[in-house]
Amino acid sequence: MLFVLASLSLFALIPLCITIVNLITWKRPVPRHWDKIHRPSVSVLVPARNEELSIADCVESVCAQTYDNFDVFVYNDQSTDRTLSILTELQQENENLHVIPGRPLPKGWKGKNHACHQLANHSAGEILIYLDADTVLAPQAIDTIVATMMHPLSASDVLSGLPKQHQYSVFEKLVLPLLHLTFLAWLPLELVRLSPFPSMTAVIGQLMAIKRPAYNKHGGFEAIPMAIVDDMALAQHYKRNKASVRFIDAHYLASCRMYENIQDIWHGFTKNIFVGVGGWIPLIGISFLYFTSFILPFLMLICLPLLSSTEIWMVTTGVVAN
Repeated sequence: MLFVLASLSLFALIPLCITIVNLITWKRPVPRHWDKIHRPSVSVLVPARNEELSIADCVESVCAQTYDNFDVFVYNDQSTDRTLSILTELQQENENLHVIPGRPLPKGWKGKNHACHQLANHSAGEILIYLDADTVLAPQAIDTIVATMMHPLSASDVLSGLPKQHQYSVFEKLVLPLLHLTFLAWLPLELVRLSPFPSMTAVIGQLMAIKRPAYNKHGGFEAIPMAIVDDMALAQHYKRNKASVRFIDAHYLASCRMYENIQDIWHGFTKNIFVGVGGWIPLIGISFLYFTSFILPFLMLICLPLLSSTEIWMVTTGVVAN
């Protein structure tokens, strides 16, 4: 029995190897000089509902972009706080900011999906960049996103990236690193670009760009009106229709504070993890992988006096791999 448990400690080598591959191959775009390259028009689309604490930082970061061919659309989804008044003030300073009044939610739609659908309908950019209202862009973010999507070596119909995640409370620091761990340690991220299988998809709705031709050809949020994990459902929809999807490291392009308290963390992670992995059976399997890879090696340290030299080597390898 101890030999079996010690052997399971070697599971930690799997995420370690995948992480090393990702660190070598994961796309980390940098700004490029445009010269004579076509600069497509961009529409930045922000769904907002009761976002008075973050909407100003988000919109101001977009309006301060170095890119010279973009506009901003914010869908005020019937907010009951100061979101609309803040946006009205920002409109007076930024002529390319457009605020779309929210409409009652039609039957058969989830709220965010309907908001994103309305944003696409009101905009005309050749590239649509969706942002969550708590996402803040670095000044050259649009330049870099567009250059990456248009460059022949990194062209994509859909591009998403993992922004820098701000973490302040104890619970945030304990739980949110699991987001990075999930992306980096369990999925070779180049497969998002290379694999045709929808299951090999990584995307995060905090930052997601879509070329208008792909949006018009394959449909947008109207194709997934009731999806709970809307970003993943949309990316998988595009992959099923043979569109190209790419997932990049957006640490220096954008930042976000995803959750601010334990209630938001619990609600967000339970919704996204349970639905995202496909139900209880995959969730149990993933939990087993996490336990054997990251917890079991340390638990086995208690049994070191009872282990053989081979078993000690296995357990030590598992601990070091972590």
